[in-house]
Amino acid sequence: MQFLADNHDCLSSSRFVHRQKVEQPDLVVGLHPGLHAEGVYEFWEPTLEMLLDKGVKTAFTFYNEEEFAQSLDRLDGLFCRYIFKGRNPFASRHVKQTPHEADLMWASNQYMIVFKVSQKSPVSVQISLALFCR
Repeated sequence: MQFLADNHDCLSSSRFVHRQKVEQPDLVVGLHPGLHAEGVYEFWEPTLEMLLDKGVKTAFTFYNEEEFAQSLDRLDGLFCRYIFKGRNPFASRHVKQTPHEADLMWASNQYMIVFKVSQKSPVSVQISLALFCR
């Protein structure tokens, strides 16, 4: 078993994998990737599409329910096939209060989304055909 931890820029990592300059990962983990934020998602989109096309299992965590829901809306647009989505069973128990909003509480990794392939991928087409032909 080999474990390799690495950090990649979203845009350049998809180019490197397409050119086979790095090994295709078995799992990608993004801690609070900011998919919900305007301007950030656009940088992630090519990498997300590549991860879905290659069938790489991907897990993202989110601070709170709002960030989770907004990110889920973005990923729904890519027709992700979810393995898991919801409250993270491994979330931090260290809850903090923001200095800017007294009512806003947060803790690291409260929500998680795990996906592997797109619903538009050839795998799902094969599954659909197999079910149709029964």
